[in-house]
Amino acid sequence: MSIQSTPLQRTDIAPLSRIPPREFLTERLRLRAIEISDAPLIFNLYANDPTATKYMSFKCTGKIEDTEYFVTQAALYFAGQPSSIKHFAWLIQIKDNSEYIGLCGIGPIDPTTISGGYILNQNFWGKGYASEAWSCLVEWAKTQPEVLRIEACHHPDNRASGEVMKKAGMTYEGLLPNHSVLPNISDEKVDVEVFAWLRNAP
Repeated sequence: MSIQSTPLQRTDIAPLSRIPPREFLTERLRLRAIEISDAPLIFNLYANDPTATKYMSFKCTGKIEDTEYFVTQAALYFAGQPSSIKHFAWLIQIKDNSEYIGLCGIGPIDPTTISGGYILNQNFWGKGYASEAWSCLVEWAKTQPEVLRIEACHHPDNRASGEVMKKAGMTYEGLLPNHSVLPNISDEKVDVEVFAWLRNAP
């Protein structure tokens, strides 16, 4: 299946004023837009790993079909075609050896706010890669004048994720009780901690 990008004006990306670049380069990393052919790579990289996905908002089912669905929808959204996912996603690659290590993404959640997150193969935890990738997306989002808020949440037990958000210049706002379903932990809503960057912060 091939996807052709549409030249039409995007109305489903607000508050972003334009589609993000398909590639970002940081000191150590290359971020490149997700493609439909990436499903097997993503499945083996993290989507089939109960440890890597423990605190994520999607269920680790062990079925590649679920990964294929996500990858297809994310690729459609990047191309400006109808999609059930309003989320731009990039694979994270180490520049020196071209090894893929995870995924990061952002997407609109209301007319002034974007949210996002990141996930790495557990072999690459603790090396600063998540902070480097997430900070890159946050810095780009800040260039979008209609973006007034960038937010991200994590489970209280996932302290390392909070450190990633702080390193990207986001501020801890507090605990949100019974806020999110993290299906690899519970089918019920659980508490999360929220971090945010505010354009008009005092």
